[in-house]
Amino acid sequence: EVVETSAANIFFIGRQGDHLEVTTPSGKSGGLEGIVRSWMIELLTATGIRTEISTVHIDELPRFDEAFITSSLRGITPVNRIGRQKLQTSRSGSFFREFERLFHAATTRSVGSQVDWNTGA
Repeated sequence: EVVETSAANIFFIGRQGDHLEVTTPSGKSGGLEGIVRSWMIELLTATGIRTEISTVHIDELPRFDEAFITSSLRGITPVNRIGRQKLQTSRSGSFFREFERLFHAATTRSVGSQVDWNTGA
């Protein structure tokens, strides 16, 4: 079962035809339900992108094309590989890039200026 990273929550993005699937593991799986994770779920939902909260098993990884992590220390970060499973998260035109823009725009609106997640400024 995939639960989280050592310091961040994980989201998986998959496509089936025109259907976009965003999944994040449940807190019942043992991971913490982080503040930025909750905020990201709210942002996606507000834009009409449903996020499923459910168990993700390691053998299900091939159905996902992209993944990203969220944390209060780093914001939103792409995941390009999980074990041997290569992901397309960093390619131009990825859904992650759209979610990243959504996240940074919401952060800027909330804080009043753009946040540099590397420096905390």
